[in-house]
This record gives sequence, C-alpha cells and structure tokens, in this order.
Amino acid sequence: VMVGGRFTIAVAITAVLFALLVGMIGGGVAGFYGGFVGGVVMRTADLMLSIPVLLVLLLFSSVFSPGFLLLCVLIGSVQWMEVARVVRSVVLSTRENEYVDAARALGLPNNRILVRHILPHTSGPMLVAATLGLAQAILIESTVSFFGFGLQPPAVSWGALLRNAQGYLASA
Repeated sequence: VMVGGRFTIAVAITAVLFALLVGMIGGGVAGFYGGFVGGVVMRTADLMLSIPVLLVLLLFSSVFSPGFLLLCVLIGSVQWMEVARVVRSVVLSTRENEYVDAARALGLPNNRILVRHILPHTSGPMLVAATLGLAQAILIESTVSFFGFGLQPPAVSWGALLRNAQGYLASA
C-alpha cells in the first residue's frame, strides 16, 4: 500500500503542478488582456469542462501507452480549467488597483506588470485549488489504474492494487 501510494501521490503532485502552470498562464492572460484572447481561453476552458473527464482519460490512455509522464499530463490537462477560472477572477480584480496603474504610468511592459505585480496575488487561491486538485488527481489516477489504463506493472498504484485484490473478494 505504501509503495502504491508513492506512485499515486507522485502522479498526483506532478499533474497538479502541470495544471497549476497551465491554469496560471491561461487565467493570467485571459484576465489581464481580456477581449478576444480572454474569450478564447475561457471558452476553451468551458468547452473542456463540458467533456466527461473519465471518458477523455480512458480514450487517450487506450490510444497511447500509459506511462508516468503521459498520465501526469493527461490528468493535468483535465484539471487546469478550474485553476484558470480562479486566476482569471483574481487578476480581473487586481488589475484595477492603484499600484498597477502606477506601474503602467512608469512605463513597465504588460508582461512585467502581470508577472511581478498581479500574479503574486493569486498564490492564496492557487494553494486552495492545488489542495483540492491533489485529492481529485489521486482519485482520477486510482480510477484510471483500476480500469487497467494507468501505470503498468512493475509500477504499482492504489487503483492497480484494488484491481488485483478484486479476485480475493469471494474467498477472503
């Protein structure tokens, strides 16, 4: 169980870090620039939120050979949308502050204003999104591995342990 937990938690942490990175970039750009770019990013997030997560993961896991990195990227790619929405809302409220106007008046480029003055305010909501996403990533990885599409043996995860233990339900 401890060895299975090591792989499951490693996949979950890596997937959440990937989701945080993509969500922070997407939400930051959508909130700061707005307009057409923000609309495209947020409509993409809305579209991806409407697709069932388990269906997408099982489809891609069956097409490609499941490995550690692929599984992390797949799980992270279905979790970035929540992070992007949270980051966008914080950026929308923060970009109206006086110190952002002062940075613009000083002639700082938009990228620097976004990275140095606005995105640090997203750390609290992103920490909450990361903890919730970690639990969700553990459940997703265990579910995919339970169905046989996750990490393959010699790697052991909690879902694979449950799948292997199912044969003992009748006798134990």
